[in-house]
Amino acid sequence: MNKNLLQPLHNTNLKIFSASLFFLLGILYASGRQWTTPIQAEELAGPQPGNRFFVDNQGTSPFVEVAQRMLPTVVHIKVREQAAQGGQSLFEDRYWHEFFGIPGTPNGQPQQREVSSSGSGFIFDEQGHVLTNNHVVADADEITIVLSDGTELEASVVGTDPETDLAVVKVDHGFDRDHVAIIGDSDAIRVGDWAIALGNPLGLDQTLTVGVISAKGRANLNISGGAPIFQNFTQTDAAINFGNSGGPLVNIRGEVIGINTAINAMGQGIGFAIPSNMAVQIAQDLIERGQVTRGYLGMVPVELTSELRAGLELDDNQPGIFVDSVEDDTPAAEGGLEPGDVITKWNDEDVQKVNDFRIKVARVRPGEKATAEVIRGGKRRTLKFTLVDRALHIAGITGEAPSQPREELEAPYLGLDVAEIDARTLARYELSEELVRRHGGVVVTGLRRDSPARGTLNVGDVITKIDRYSIEDLDDYRDAANRLRGLERATLVHIIRGSRSTIVPVVP
Repeated sequence: MNKNLLQPLHNTNLKIFSASLFFLLGILYASGRQWTTPIQAEELAGPQPGNRFFVDNQGTSPFVEVAQRMLPTVVHIKVREQAAQGGQSLFEDRYWHEFFGIPGTPNGQPQQREVSSSGSGFIFDEQGHVLTNNHVVADADEITIVLSDGTELEASVVGTDPETDLAVVKVDHGFDRDHVAIIGDSDAIRVGDWAIALGNPLGLDQTLTVGVISAKGRANLNISGGAPIFQNFTQTDAAINFGNSGGPLVNIRGEVIGINTAINAMGQGIGFAIPSNMAVQIAQDLIERGQVTRGYLGMVPVELTSELRAGLELDDNQPGIFVDSVEDDTPAAEGGLEPGDVITKWNDEDVQKVNDFRIKVARVRPGEKATAEVIRGGKRRTLKFTLVDRALHIAGITGEAPSQPREELEAPYLGLDVAEIDARTLARYELSEELVRRHGGVVVTGLRRDSPARGTLNVGDVITKIDRYSIEDLDDYRDAANRLRGLERATLVHIIRGSRSTIVPVVP
C-alpha cells in the first residue's frame, strides 16, 4: 500500500483522537467546576428534608425551585394611618365648608387625612404570625395582609422592637407548612453565597431578585427614618427597593437568612438585611411576651485600636473591646469592671467589635448571670455580673430585675407596662418634646400577651388621658387604673404617637 495514502488517514485519526481527548478532559473539568447539569444543591433543611434543587437538562434555573417554595410564604402588607393635615391655605377649611358645602374641617381645626403605605413580610408560623419590619407597621391604624393568592386578611400588631426594627403582626388564619417560611442559619452564610430577595418592591407583588452576600456584620449605618440601635446587617447586591422592607432574604436552599430592611440611596446594589438568627430570637420574644427584654451592663465600650493596644502593651492582634467608662450602681460596677479593662470574652464567646459586644450583652435576660474575661494590668481575670432590664434602666427605673416570671406578677391595667418620660425616652421613641411638655403622660414600654390593647396601642405611645382622667405621671396613671379596673365597656385612651396626638378605644 502506498504510504503516502496512509498519511492523511493517520493525521485524520490523530486529529480525531486529540479532539476526543480534549472534549473528554473538558467534560471532566467542567464537572469539577459544576458547569454540567444537573447542578444539585445541598439537601433542603425543613419540613421536606428529601427535597433538592436541580438545574434540569433544559437548563432551568435553580432559582425556579426557590421561587416555588418561598413566594407562597411572602405577603404584601398594606398600612393605613390617620395623619393630621398640615397647614392652612388662604381660604381655610371652614370657609370652604360653610360657604361652598365642600367637606372640610369646621372652625379651622386640623383635618385628619388617610395615609397609605406598604411593605412586605413572611409567614413565620402556622398560627398566622407574620414577621416584618417595625417601620412598616409602627404608625398603623389599620393593617391588611395580602397573601400570594390575593386573599386579604386584617392583621393586628403582636409586638414591635424599634431597637432592631422588627415587628410581628398576626392574622386570624391558620396556614399549612407549605405556606410557612423555612428559617436558615444566618451565622453559616459566607461572603459570595447566593442571596435571593423576595417581596413587593414599588407595589410590584411577588418579586424575586438575585445577587450574592456582599458583606456581613455591617453596623453604624445612618438609615433614613431612624437607625435601629442594634445593628448587625448582612449586605447584599440583590436588588432591594422601597416596598421590599420586611420581606425575606433567602439562600439557594430557600431558607430565610435575613429580613430586608434598608437600602443605600446613594448607590445601586447595596441593600441590608437583619440576620435571621437575630430576627428569630426577637420574634419569639414578641410572640411570647409582647416585648423584647434585654440585659443591661452599664458601661461604655470603644473599639480596641492599635494605639490603645500599644498603650496597654498588648499584642498587635489582641482581640477585644476597651472599657472607656463604667456607670455607678450598675451591674458593671457591682461586678468589678473598671475603666481601662479590655474585655476579650463574654460568656465564653470571643469579643471582636463593639457592636458585636452590645448584641451579646443584650441577649442575656435580666436577672441572669454572665461572665467576662478581661485583661487588666497585663493579667487576665474573670468577672461575674447579674444583668438588669435595659428598658427599665433607660426609662429611669432602678433596682434589680424581677426574680419571678412576668406572668406571675400582678396583672397590670389593660396588660400595659408603662414608665415615666425623661430625655432618654423622648429620644428612644422619637417623641415630640413639645407635645409631651404640653400634655405630660406615661410611655408604654410593653404590652402583655393577653393585653386587650394589642393592635391598638404600641410600645412608645404616650398615654395622656384615660377615659376622663388626665395622666401627667405614674401616680396619675395608677390612680386612673385603680378607678377604671374592672370596667367592661370600651375605654377611650388619649395618646401621643410620634409627633401627633390621637384617641383610640380599648375594649377589655
